[in-house]
Order: sequence, then structure tokens, then C-alpha cells
Amino acid sequence: MVREFIQLGALASLVVGIMFAPAASRAAHPATRIAFGANAIEPFGHTRFCSPYPDECASPDRQRVHYEPVPHERRQELATVNREINLRIIPTQIRERGPMKEWRLNPDAGNCTDFAVTKRHTPLARGWAPEVLLLAEVRLRSTGEHHLVLVARIESADLVLDNLQASVRDFADTLADYQWLRIQSSANPRFWNSVEVSHG
Repeated sequence: MVREFIQLGALASLVVGIMFAPAASRAAHPATRIAFGANAIEPFGHTRFCSPYPDECASPDRQRVHYEPVPHERRQELATVNREINLRIIPTQIRERGPMKEWRLNPDAGNCTDFAVTKRHTPLARGWAPEVLLLAEVRLRSTGEHHLVLVARIESADLVLDNLQASVRDFADTLADYQWLRIQSSANPRFWNSVEVSHG
């Protein structure tokens, strides 16, 4: 009888743990997905960028068959893109960064915008769907400086490719460093949205 009570107690504890684990998990781990907010103004630098690079700003072609790497290869491919471009482009001075500057593809030296648009262009050229590769503007909490990154929306999370980081990070892991301001719409890269995040 005692053994039965022990077993029933263990079973009850397991059931309670299963019932309440999701809520506790959500509290302990911030969302891994970006929540799109209201419409936002397109950054002026992006408006200028679209003139010499119209293909980079075209709306997604829903009829086109896109390259779809298998899920476990997506993160590795993005990590390779992030690493190679971080090494290829020589970073300019910090004071020269910012979303208002001219944005260029594949320069020898450049600021955060050049890194971000080049990182978006590289998977696009390999056949990735444009609606999963979105530019985003953030503000560094440490300095207040504006900064541009690339967000890749894969199955499990929104991943951030950043010239200030050697590794690709989950969106949730950037919240301590960045205040998220605006992001491209997945429906049309010329449209932007605010980001609904508690900035602290």
C-alpha cells in the first residue's frame, strides 16, 4: 500500500510538472520569434539602396520555386555566410556606421549596413526565399548607436546575422544588447514594421 501511494504521488508530481512546465518555460526563455508591429517608415538608406539594386528590393515571387535546405543544414549555412562576410569586408570606423549611410553590396570595406545587405544577398543568390531574409534596425543599448542586422526566419527560430558577432544568435539572445526598432515586411521588402518587444 505504501509503495502504491509513493507511485501515485510520483505520478501526480509528473502530471503537475507537465501541466505547468510550458508556462514556466515561457517565463524563463523569451520568445524566439519577432513579433511584427505597426507599419514603420522605410529607412532612408534602404530607399537609396533600392535604386541601384532593384532586384534586392523586389516583392517575393510566389510562383518561383525556391531552394529549401533541409532544416538541420539551414543554421550551418547561415553560420558560414555570417563568418565569411565578416571576414571578407573590412569594417569602417564605428562613427561611420548607421542605417542613414549609403548601403552597398560586397564592398572591400564598409559599415554594418554593407555587411547586412551582403549577407541577405548571398543566400538570395543561392535561391533562398526573400521572405525569410529580413533586414532589421536595432539600437545598441550600450551606446545608443543605430545598427543594421539580418534576420533569417527558419523553422525553429529567428536567427540574427551580425557583423558585431562572430556567431549567429537566436533573436532572444540579442535582447540584452539591442533595442529592436523596425524590420522589413516578409510580404514586401520595401515595407517595414515596428518590432513589438519589451525593451526594458
